Amino acid sequence: MTTPADWNRARNQHRNWEALLQVISLRTQPMNITRPVKHTNGWHFEFDVEAPGVLGSGYDSNDLAGLMADCEGVPMVTGLDEPTVLAATLHATGTNQNIWFTAVNTSLENSNG
Repeated sequence: MTTPADWNRARNQHRNWEALLQVISLRTQPMNITRPVKHTNGWHFEFDVEAPGVLGSGYDSNDLAGLMADCEGVPMVTGLDEPTVLAATLHATGTNQNIWFTAVNTSLENSNG
C-alpha cells in the first residue's frame, strides 16, 4: 500500500470479504477457506462445509439455494476497480446477478476407511 487511497480500497475489499463470510456463517462454519484470488471477471475462493445440504433451502433441489437467498440484498462496498458498474447489494439470481456460487465437490469421503 503506497497511498491512503490504496489502503482504503484494500480495506473496503476486505470488508466485502468479511460480509460474505458472515453470510456463509449463518448456515455453517466455513472450513479450509482459500484466499480470494482476483481474476479478470471477479474474485474466486473455495471453502468446505461440515455437512451436506447446509447451504440448501430444504425446499429446493439446488444445494446452494439457501445461501443464494441469504446473500440477496446484502450491502457491498462498490467503486473498488470493478470492471463493470455493480449494484451496491448482492444479487445471486436475476438480471442484476453479481455473485455466483458453484458446488465444486458435493460427495463426502469416509475418513474412517
